[in-house]
Amino acid sequence: MPSEAERGSDESVSHDRTRRSPKPRRGAVGRGVGREASSSARSPRIAALDGEVNAFLHVSRDDALAQARAVDAKRARGEALGKLSGVAIAIKDALCTRGLKSTAASKILQGYEPPTTRPSSLACARPDAVLVGKTNMDEFAMGSSSENSAFGPTHNPWDLSRTPGGSSAGSAAAVSARMVSCSLGSDTGGSIRQPAALDRNGRPQATYGRVSRYGLIAFASSLDQVGPFATDVRERARPLGHRRTRSERRDVAHGSGRRLRSRLRQERSWASHRGPGRVLLRRSRPPVAESVRRAIDGLRDEVLRG
Repeated sequence: MPSEAERGSDESVSHDRTRRSPKPRRGAVGRGVGREASSSARSPRIAALDGEVNAFLHVSRDDALAQARAVDAKRARGEALGKLSGVAIAIKDALCTRGLKSTAASKILQGYEPPTTRPSSLACARPDAVLVGKTNMDEFAMGSSSENSAFGPTHNPWDLSRTPGGSSAGSAAAVSARMVSCSLGSDTGGSIRQPAALDRNGRPQATYGRVSRYGLIAFASSLDQVGPFATDVRERARPLGHRRTRSERRDVAHGSGRRLRSRLRQERSWASHRGPGRVLLRRSRPPVAESVRRAIDGLRDEVLRG
């Protein structure tokens, strides 16, 4: 058993890995602290932490700086910027991106660079986000711990001895370690939801068809969903609104990002007054709600009898 001092030391190191990285004060970008400087601040953190976390398979510092400079140039010209302008993002290695290797964490595809960036990845660049790299995963998304990656497992930033989940392990860990602000993963049977829970990320899951799967190296096309990781639910809703833009592909269901954010505010208000359990029951079908109530009553009776 570790001593109290050892446990305290482990908690301190974990906090250092997962603490928020410094960011410019409100309005500082307009006074000369540009997206290039903000993007540059991420590189030392990735270099310092990724050796032990192993969240990234490919990091492209030069490309990220070029993207950040382009955003700064647009700002200098007075052009409109997207809501994610200059935000550092990472993408699961199962999503095809031109100029960056896309291997699905497999040596079968080692060195492969797609000729084009596909819509689900491209849409992240539309609001001027800065793509810093591709993240580790279970090989071809077949796994739930990243232990099946051909390039070694990802470790949970909160405790390196524990799994970060999978298959979108690197995307979840990169956000938890504050190497990036948000990231993209894919989910077939829990590959976003499970690592988001284990790595303490906010986790609204995009429904099937809300985001284009075109360009995703598929596991099971009838179940695959692309979705975001961020530090809380509201931050995850922001990229969802942008990625749901119209596409020539038929696998995208259209909707309003503004409506999604409005519903999140309503649910938060309801939960704060009524409690999250009541929110769940309110939104469940009557037979489901009744079953949950019976289970709660049974547990309460057991406690009272005990």
